[in-house]
Amino acid sequence: MTASTHINRLQVGGFTFEPDSLSLDLDEDRVPYALMRATLPIDSRDRDVTTNGRGQFGPRDIFAEDPESWWFNPHGVPGPADTVLVDGQWVTTWTAPSSALPHSRTSFQYVPVQGLYSYTAHTRVMADVDLLTATMVVELVREGGWFAEVGRVTLANIPAGQWQQLEVEFAAPERPEYIHVHVETRAVDGYAIGDQLRQDGVQLYRASPVLTLDPRTSPPQRVHVGLTQAFGYGRPVADLSAFYAGQTLAEMEIAPTVIAPDDGSFEYGISEWEPSDGGAGTTIAWTDAQAHTGTHSMEITNPAGGSATAWTTDMFPIETLVRWYWRAWVYPTTPITLAQLRRYYYDADGVEYVWVGTAIANPPVGQWTRLGSGFESVPSPIEAAGYRFARMEIRLSGTNPHAYVDDVTFRYGRMGLASFTTEYGEPFNPGGWRPSTRVRANLHLRDRTVDYAAGTVEIVAASADALLTDYALTATTAMTPSGSTIRDCCNMVLGHVLGVALPAGPAGSQLVETDALPWQPGEGAWSYLSGIIGIAGLRLWCDERGLWHLEDPEVLIVPGVLAASPLTATDLTDALSREQGGWGDSAVVTYEWDDAGTGQRRTRYDAAGVTGTRTITRTVERPYPGAGLARGILRRARALGRVLGLGGVSDYSVRPYQPFLMTMPDGGVQAGAVAAVSWSQPDDVMTVRTRDLLGIDQNSYLYTPPGVSYDDVPAGTSYTEYAWEG
Repeated sequence: MTASTHINRLQVGGFTFEPDSLSLDLDEDRVPYALMRATLPIDSRDRDVTTNGRGQFGPRDIFAEDPESWWFNPHGVPGPADTVLVDGQWVTTWTAPSSALPHSRTSFQYVPVQGLYSYTAHTRVMADVDLLTATMVVELVREGGWFAEVGRVTLANIPAGQWQQLEVEFAAPERPEYIHVHVETRAVDGYAIGDQLRQDGVQLYRASPVLTLDPRTSPPQRVHVGLTQAFGYGRPVADLSAFYAGQTLAEMEIAPTVIAPDDGSFEYGISEWEPSDGGAGTTIAWTDAQAHTGTHSMEITNPAGGSATAWTTDMFPIETLVRWYWRAWVYPTTPITLAQLRRYYYDADGVEYVWVGTAIANPPVGQWTRLGSGFESVPSPIEAAGYRFARMEIRLSGTNPHAYVDDVTFRYGRMGLASFTTEYGEPFNPGGWRPSTRVRANLHLRDRTVDYAAGTVEIVAASADALLTDYALTATTAMTPSGSTIRDCCNMVLGHVLGVALPAGPAGSQLVETDALPWQPGEGAWSYLSGIIGIAGLRLWCDERGLWHLEDPEVLIVPGVLAASPLTATDLTDALSREQGGWGDSAVVTYEWDDAGTGQRRTRYDAAGVTGTRTITRTVERPYPGAGLARGILRRARALGRVLGLGGVSDYSVRPYQPFLMTMPDGGVQAGAVAAVSWSQPDDVMTVRTRDLLGIDQNSYLYTPPGVSYDDVPAGTSYTEYAWEG
């Protein structure tokens, strides 16, 4: 028995969660292909937090710890006024008359906040005189003088002796450190001696990030899923050798990344990048539409086309006579003839000394490709003077290039984590370390349900093909593809709805009948496509990683084989049914539509397996696209005549369309394909459903052990008499 541990993470809207339970289902016969359900706890820290001069911020008593974090700062007040804290309120009393429009200001500062959380700041003011205006301003602060206003509210004409509520909702961006709240008031006619202005302490409420999730946004929020199965633990850094004790992993493995302050992971922005080639048409944007790791990447666009477009980092200092490690990832959405990662090196005066680069020709569209990876160093001590500063550059060539770039890395190469793992790790199983297995999924939020009694939130996320079931053509005229093949129809819909295209491939070259090409207003995207791809028996789906596929399932090859037996199965069912499971041995499809030319009602039929005894029927309300859908339905229905259900310990390498081999309790073998797989945590359970099963008995040629050929049977020996030992 193999021991392991599981680590499950979700990232939604920039927040990372550890779910109480999670299931991820991949099903070739369902739209959507990937479906995830997770139960998350409502963080106890996300209850209302009150902050004022006598209150608390979390466990901290702000006023007791740091009285200077609250202060009254008069601006433009001509007459003297005293401000004191009374029963949790700031009370300002004028000791001399003021005939001007006094402008007073109270603030509290340097209260820590967490990035990517939503907050509400609230206070109230009351004066003995009529107030012209009362304003509350919220600023986020980082040490070093960075200020950014994130919210403001101004209320006018506040009567004397009346409390006025002031409230600002705001969201803290990445990497804030502190918050400032300012309250400003202006009186209509000034103050007399003894007049008072009162203000409550500012109350700060943090909203739960789970509760802010909303599947109705457009586009829906992305849900990044990470399931990891590990077969060992590392040891605390302090337990390592005396040489490493007290150091962080970053200090041991590698020096901090020198692309700063916005590093190449692009989780904090792209402010350090500027154009170095490509003219005025080239642009970059910080986006969460795609990401190799994390939630954000850099999007590069050059609508002008023609020449290369290039973006470079600011110049940064580097150490010499050490190794440097470099790497980047690129995700083209249009054909790119050449993608380059260049490193420029400069002397102490900022004069370019040399540049070196790595290039990839024609990186695949619609997937992440590593744009080089490796080490380099100063060639010799004599040349060290030419390597004092560096820049990183991404350069893309092609017509109207458009791509996402992520994980641009330039760092000092020292001892790697793999070395520490081998030397200091503690594997769970005999035989040493086994590499972790993982499932990564990029989905879209579909549902969010809060159970306040249980203190949990259930979220449902799905692959992008679910979005095709949401959308119907919103227009007053039909849309027609640029070509007449199945692939042309798919690319028209995917481009219009999702802004993506199918990767290059041979599937989908079949022609579609002219009358069936237009996509009519109000017609669902999936309804339009399902009938068209069906004429060739193809399947269109978006996998769990966000990649689109148009394939013939009969010839699709997926790496790996799922081999199982009663020794590895925790649950095994073998279902044969005539009435359930979708089995049939014939199919008839009826097409009904109104002729675009005559307006007459038309009907055509498509049939397959006409001598069958159980018929699958389907009616399609759209023009006849060509024969083939009935044949595809029949092929799928026949594959469901016998279905094995297999339960076992989670195996993250299993995928639909993968070959399947099951040794049955009676010694027979069933061969087929995986139709669906579901992983469930924390139960550590995997459920597999199969199709296209073929029974193999001990006299079958397919029962041959691996490595034994039919040609190995000696001449004169019958097929049934040969001992197939292998």
